Amino acid sequence: MSYIARLAGCASCLDTRLALCANEHGYRTNHLMARRALIASERALQGIRNTQNALWSRGGDFTAVVEYEGQPPMAVTGHLELTLEFLDKAEEQLLEYLGAPTAVDDELPMIKGLLEWVRYCKWDLSNLKDSPKPAVRRTS
Repeated sequence: MSYIARLAGCASCLDTRLALCANEHGYRTNHLMARRALIASERALQGIRNTQNALWSRGGDFTAVVEYEGQPPMAVTGHLELTLEFLDKAEEQLLEYLGAPTAVDDELPMIKGLLEWVRYCKWDLSNLKDSPKPAVRRTS
C-alpha cells in the first residue's frame, strides 16, 4: 500500500471515530477531560491530513520542505514526527479521562473506541516513519 494511501486510511478511520463522538451541536460529552481528549484527537487528525497533503503535493518526496499555516517550514518527515507527537498527546489525554473517577459510564465505549484508533494510527505512522522511503527522481 502506498504511503499516501496509508495516511488517507488513518485519517479516514480517525475522522469516522470522531464523528461517532459528535452530533450536530458538537461533542456529546460535557466532561472537560473528555473534550480535551477529543480536541487532541482532532489535532492529530489534522496532522495526518497535513502530512498526507504534503506528501501528495511533493510527489512522494519525504525530504521536500513544505509549509502549513501556523507551522514553521519543515520536511514531510517533520510533519510525520509532529503528527506522532499529537497522537501521543491524544492517547495520553484519552487514558487520563478513562482513568478519571468522574468519567461518565455511557461515554466510556466511545472513548475506548477512539483510543483504539489513535493507537492504531500511531503504530502505522511509526512504521511508516521507520520504513525505507521511495527514491524520488528529480527532473530539471
